[in-house]
Amino acid sequence: MNIADQLTKALNYCQSSDFDKAIPIFKNILRKKPDQIEAIANLAVIFSNQKKFTEAEKLFSKAITYGAKDRNIIFNQINIKIELKKIDEANQLLEQFNQTKDIQFYLVNLKILRIKNKKSMAMDVINEITHSSFYQNYELRLGVAYTYNYFKNYPEAICLYKDLYKENKQNTTVLFNLGVSLNNNHNYSEAVEYFRKAEVYTGFDSTIKKNIAASFLHQEMYSAALDELQKCIKIDKSDYDCHMKMAYIHILEEKISKAIEIYDEVIAVEPTFYTAWQDKSFIKLVMSEFSQGWDLYRYRQLQDSKKCKVDDFGVMNIDWDKKINIHQEQGVGDWIFHLRFLSLVKDKYKNISISIDERIHPILKENFPGITFNIDSIIDRDEQNINLATIGRFLINSKDDIKRIKNWTISKPLEKSIINNTYSKTKKNIGLSWMSENKDWGDNKSMDISLLRPLIEKSEYNFINLQYGEIKNQINKYSKSFNIDIKNEHGIDVYNNIYGLAQLINECDIIVTISNLNAHIAGSLGKKTFLLLPKSNGKMWYWTEEEDVSNWYPSVTVIRQNKNESWKESIDKTIDLIEKSR
Repeated sequence: MNIADQLTKALNYCQSSDFDKAIPIFKNILRKKPDQIEAIANLAVIFSNQKKFTEAEKLFSKAITYGAKDRNIIFNQINIKIELKKIDEANQLLEQFNQTKDIQFYLVNLKILRIKNKKSMAMDVINEITHSSFYQNYELRLGVAYTYNYFKNYPEAICLYKDLYKENKQNTTVLFNLGVSLNNNHNYSEAVEYFRKAEVYTGFDSTIKKNIAASFLHQEMYSAALDELQKCIKIDKSDYDCHMKMAYIHILEEKISKAIEIYDEVIAVEPTFYTAWQDKSFIKLVMSEFSQGWDLYRYRQLQDSKKCKVDDFGVMNIDWDKKINIHQEQGVGDWIFHLRFLSLVKDKYKNISISIDERIHPILKENFPGITFNIDSIIDRDEQNINLATIGRFLINSKDDIKRIKNWTISKPLEKSIINNTYSKTKKNIGLSWMSENKDWGDNKSMDISLLRPLIEKSEYNFINLQYGEIKNQINKYSKSFNIDIKNEHGIDVYNNIYGLAQLINECDIIVTISNLNAHIAGSLGKKTFLLLPKSNGKMWYWTEEEDVSNWYPSVTVIRQNKNESWKESIDKTIDLIEKSR
């Protein structure tokens, strides 16, 4: 066999996109000559394009082992490792190009930093890019704009996208991402304008339609949003994501029966679309129809197999007199929400073992003496195993069961309490929290601290920071601008030291917070709490009851937005309720 001729033949097939004919030729070449780098690399590229990433990774590794120095081969391997979520390995390969940085290097570097959520480092790289000779490259600036948007630097993203748009007004990627950034920055009408421009060049595009619907939803233009989604369904009836979005809008319109009707229609046609089962479960649980609600809630683990450590879908009964292993799932606030139910089996604690993040161990050990807490999941097939959010299925069957849940206690007060030593003991302490860092919906339920100014200006209260994250500079800047003091130097890492956070909350008389961990801790401790809840996106099902006082946390009063993204009325109402409670 003439390898050179066969290689040319295979490459010609690649040129004409006839990959099915090229693949066996490349494989035949490699049987005869395993180190033929060109055959290895091209076969790897084909597998990569076919999304056979594991096979592609092996071939690129082989090419590199056989001495391939081609920059494109190595960068292809880096991108494959990113697809396979082998981020550290990708980063190690990238480091060899630190001294020879080019456009390709910067694009991949930004991608890795986005995945690793390294905002500060990404901004440093962008600063380096803007001072490099490469910055005029269109694709590179597009990557920078995308990174700005990813890390919520929306004004910078919008500005750069608009510059790119001026250079090429038909680039649909720029038009679409500009619309997304405008949506994120709450410029909804302008976002629709650019999405419509993108449609001129793409024709019908369901992704664009869904983003236009989101723009209308945020403006509470529900009929217009439904119209855009209906257009998607007319093109593709199996676009069940659109059905779910329509059901959600009906919920916002308080047309619950219409939402349930959509869920039932989807389930009847496509029973494996588990999101419909899960979303219906939320409605049933909110309506206190616990039997059906918990039964449907099982489908969360089918909707996303990574959510749960064990398969307890078919577990219909638990014997609390026998050994049971409970496995962590969801976020810290959810852990507290579901773990509280265990107070209903107080005499069975010795039979329970819970695998959960060690940050929460101290407060759990104090409130559930006798339960065994582990860091890593312990799965014993001879024992009972359930996921954490499954507990309610076996313990909460009525509102009376919820009323029997015991509040948590904190036996150890803060040592040499900074709060009491710093502030007048005659004033009430109000704990504040205003942000969520949840990547999916944190923006929707967060607010700028400046919006709380009407409350913080009340001189008859002490204000204590409970907010986690990098907010020290934000507080200092705000305090200086308005000559207001928010106590932040309490020395407690409120993200990692959950017991310390609970101690801090316990020192407060009142908590004002958005939907985050603080709301759950305060509610569990029975602290008088005012929870500021967004109108649409960003609220969990257990805060969406019709009552102002939470069924799940009787000390929590839920203050709902009357208008999307407008917190003024909610904050005014909170101030009024605080004043009346003095």
